[in-house]
Amino acid sequence: MPVFTVVIPLYNKAGYIKNTLSSVYAQTFTDFEVIVVNDGSTDGSGDLFKNHTYNRLTYFETENRGVSSARNTGIKNASGQLIAFLDADDEWLPGHLNELYRLHTQHPEAGMVISRYSIKNPGSSKLQKPTYLNLEESFTGIIPDFFGSSLVNHIAWTCVLAVPLQVFKVTGGFSENVTHPEDTEMWIKIAAKYPVALGSNYTAIYNFEVPQSLSKRNMEGRKLMDFTAFMHLEAKNPSLKAFIDNLRLEYALKFRAEGNIVKSNELYGQTAKTNVSPAKKILFKTPPIALRMLLTTKRWLFKKGIHIPF
Repeated sequence: MPVFTVVIPLYNKAGYIKNTLSSVYAQTFTDFEVIVVNDGSTDGSGDLFKNHTYNRLTYFETENRGVSSARNTGIKNASGQLIAFLDADDEWLPGHLNELYRLHTQHPEAGMVISRYSIKNPGSSKLQKPTYLNLEESFTGIIPDFFGSSLVNHIAWTCVLAVPLQVFKVTGGFSENVTHPEDTEMWIKIAAKYPVALGSNYTAIYNFEVPQSLSKRNMEGRKLMDFTAFMHLEAKNPSLKAFIDNLRLEYALKFRAEGNIVKSNELYGQTAKTNVSPAKKILFKTPPIALRMLLTTKRWLFKKGIHIPF
């Protein structure tokens, strides 16, 4: 039985998957298997796997059911002790699995072990390094307040973490009726139940701007997580409440920008007003057309390496 099962969901990433796989097979820690789940790609993404010669790689083709279904297929067919995830357009540095294994052996009680990641923007040659509240860059170990430290930048990012297979048997897999944020919902469920360990090494690169990435689509057609499902946990954990309220506000602003005021007000009404900054209160009074311009500008600045916190 391998230590790691690497699960890679694949949908229309023909130009990226070979580089992503190369970063897996360049790992210094080699006790792993790879499961690639082609989720109904239409761009020839699966051509690389016709008569492939990759060691320890299992390839599945399914009809298009979404990334959560693809990840769940990987989990169900995994034989590794730890499940590490990698999207088909991101990449690992050679020491990534070694870092996760170190964290797991030092903190076997952790429900997630996480390394740090850099963000590659198309408009900038400089990689961005997210910072976490109340955690030094040199910090490594069990995070004292996972949700509180994730309020500005999310610590749990799909391409930098691993979860013991046994944890998924307790929490269940990804919600297949949720398209966004399906991964964050999963990490909330795990971090609300288990300690989370963070390393100090930067071992992965997240490509922010890739065509057809789910995270870049408009709100129309998205199936959001059920925010109310966590209300009983939020009542006991102010940091979790603040974290989920940030998500509510993010999507409420996007709905407002697209003119869906009813859905925007529904999410806004679920937030604690103490978690709404003065700047966000102003944004929720901004006409949708102006809000769209602001969000477009924010996105453009982020591509240039400038983060505007709203």
